[in-house]
Amino acid sequence: MKITDYLPTGKENAIPSKELAARLGFDTVRELQRAVERERQSGAVILSTCTDGGGYYLSDDPLEIPH
Repeated sequence: MKITDYLPTGKENAIPSKELAARLGFDTVRELQRAVERERQSGAVILSTCTDGGGYYLSDDPLEIPH
């Protein structure tokens, strides 16, 4: 299972951490955060936001992606 397979594109569609953790079967948000970090270290570009409830998402805007 890759988290990126479950993420929407666009900041406005970000999935809140608690919801994503539940969808993917993680017991805690912390477990989800660890899994996200592992995917990021493997090269996945998973973005997150704290605004409007926050959440995780993929971007289609190269300017959003940190370098």
